[in-house]
Amino acid sequence: MEIQFVYQNLTEEQKNGVIHMWVSAGVLSLQEAQNRVNQVSVLILSEGQVVGVSTIYPALLNAGEKPWFFLRMFIQETSRGSNRRRTQIMQLNYTELKQRFSEQYQGIALELENVKLAKLSETTDYMSRRGYTYYGKSSRGLGIWEVRFDTPMGIFDQPKPLQVLKIIGIPDDNRANVVYNDGFFQQFALLFDGNSSFLEKYKVEGCYEKTLYIGGERYPEQFDLKQRPDVIVNMICDPEIHTKSLSLLNTISLGVPFINRPELIHKTSRDRLSQELPSSEDFVIPKTLRITPYDSNDILKTAVEVFGGSSFLFRPVVSHGGEGLIRIDDYKTAPFTGYPMDGKAQYFMTEFIDCQNSDGLYRKMRFFIIDGVPYPRHKIVSESWMIHSQSRSSLMSQKSYQEEEKSFLENPPPILKAFCAHVYNHLQLDYFGIDCALSDDGKVVLFEANVCMRPYADHDEEYLKNANEAVHKAFGNLVRGRS
Repeated sequence: MEIQFVYQNLTEEQKNGVIHMWVSAGVLSLQEAQNRVNQVSVLILSEGQVVGVSTIYPALLNAGEKPWFFLRMFIQETSRGSNRRRTQIMQLNYTELKQRFSEQYQGIALELENVKLAKLSETTDYMSRRGYTYYGKSSRGLGIWEVRFDTPMGIFDQPKPLQVLKIIGIPDDNRANVVYNDGFFQQFALLFDGNSSFLEKYKVEGCYEKTLYIGGERYPEQFDLKQRPDVIVNMICDPEIHTKSLSLLNTISLGVPFINRPELIHKTSRDRLSQELPSSEDFVIPKTLRITPYDSNDILKTAVEVFGGSSFLFRPVVSHGGEGLIRIDDYKTAPFTGYPMDGKAQYFMTEFIDCQNSDGLYRKMRFFIIDGVPYPRHKIVSESWMIHSQSRSSLMSQKSYQEEEKSFLENPPPILKAFCAHVYNHLQLDYFGIDCALSDDGKVVLFEANVCMRPYADHDEEYLKNANEAVHKAFGNLVRGRS
């Protein structure tokens, strides 16, 4: 759930979304909705859809005094959640309106139309504990409670919440995945490939978040932010499909702390990482190169020259999670059918390092590096050399392998911690993931290191939940610590 202060700054698309929400929920007629939409002060969004708003309008309480902002709030029933969300909306309204209008207005007033809230205000100290002062009854016989800009109390007498701006990039091909469409194209949700789904979904406690989408078919050469955030979180994770958005992001320069500088994202490309991250006696960085073949002979000729005829991995440049990945052992029967070869399509060729352990199994370990500190995420044991999240369903239900993974999470081998430090010193990213393996002779083999990896997953095992929570907590501390 995301809340945005938008008073006097609504786009036409946002106005249409608000009007559609009100009318479809049956709370306002179309005419009433059109008349009221310019009063919207805060949008409540879920997956890009408008699910609630607060509105304000000026009115007097006492003749001869400055007017008040009378505030109303509506959230769809399925999205109402806890009182905490309503508190955050009130705090955001108070902070932003006070900053802009404290000279012209007294504060915020509420006329309690909500029956439950009105009863609470009459029988308990619910409203006064939150910083409201009782004014009296309105002409409709409803209780009016106020909070003044010059004497904040309760939930309003708090440090200003951290303002976090999340950056989502639009891929170079300008394509989007439609994940929600109400049929009227007034409310819909889009996902853009090449952005970190974890950073996109994770909400930092105690912060107000806004999202800026950059890129597209037409875009300004420079971005001028109207409001200066406290922290910017770059969610672009794939440099292969985000050359435009990463370049544009480089133009944002406000002296604002940045999580994952855009120029550092380029260093995570598989071929660049292979060329620039130093190998050592203990750390193995497989050779990786980029190729734009016209036919399979181009691939095999390059493989002989670079890998000496040994096994290698082949995959499209734009792929994650093993999509399109094949292993070539026999050059004579290499299965390249289905891979376009026109001198334009790009592929990665990677030296295959056999990481099979002495028990005949393969193991992949994942770390998340947050502000230079490694957080172990999982250790998956598999019968296959290609290990992904789906591999967990094979062997990881066995008690012995669960114990092995738990031991790894509690006390990772020092050589792996040293390897994480080695990669961090090179990339210098604030947040990223590492997939690797540990051979029987104690060498660490890198699979990949980038920001696209996800730390969250649905697991029943308590030790995995704890590992997830450690990553979430560390990332929240990173954002708050950069302000």
